[in-house]
Amino acid sequence: MSKHKLTPKEKFECIEEIKPIVKKFKTQYGITEPISDSFKKIENDIGYFIVSKKVNNELSGFQYKIGEQGFIFVNNNHDLGRQNQSLWHEVYHLYTGDGEPISKGSLIKYSTSEFKADQFASRILIDRDYLSSYIRENKLIEKGYFSKEEVLKMQNIFNVSFNSMCYTLNELYDGSIHGSYYTFGSIKKREAFLKFVESEGYDQKLSQIPEEDYISPIIFEILQKNLADKRTSSRRVEEILDYIYEELRFVNE
Repeated sequence: MSKHKLTPKEKFECIEEIKPIVKKFKTQYGITEPISDSFKKIENDIGYFIVSKKVNNELSGFQYKIGEQGFIFVNNNHDLGRQNQSLWHEVYHLYTGDGEPISKGSLIKYSTSEFKADQFASRILIDRDYLSSYIRENKLIEKGYFSKEEVLKMQNIFNVSFNSMCYTLNELYDGSIHGSYYTFGSIKKREAFLKFVESEGYDQKLSQIPEEDYISPIIFEILQKNLADKRTSSRRVEEILDYIYEELRFVNE
């Protein structure tokens, strides 16, 4: 990984490289509308399995394979909107084979593979053409900026975090997002932000940290099948089960 921050030219090249990958992926999996439930979409349609567990905030997620089966881990100390971004970020790594197994948010400024994974996730969740059409149809940019209420509404259309929505809007319409919006959507302002969400009549779920950890229901069935089909070893299955039981503290009941 490069030790220097990515230049605007490098970022532009990454984005241009990602666009056809996103288009191919969306066509392959029939993604034509904003995704209402990323967990279900990834599990049921893409075929990867998910573990969401509260860990150190620096870690966003990681992915690994058992045989040909992809598994994704995301940090359940992050709000649901950010977890959706992390999920699709890890999908990129599994789908393309590009990048390192573990993803930390701090690496995006330095690593082309991490930057591409983040752009992939953002463009899967927020289709730029769909967003631009929505903004034109509703005449939202005529005044030159977006209000917090407008950003919140779009956040709930695309099921992303408030800050992710801000970054995307500012990418498309430079200068349209006030700098204070990023602070407003941060963890430090979470209580005030949740009150704002409630006052606008939206569900707070996207901006809340889930109380319960999560594991894909059929993960144990897949492990057993891979073992029976000799696609993985009993030792490897034991390692994965030990990881699930002891590190993640899940119980297969």
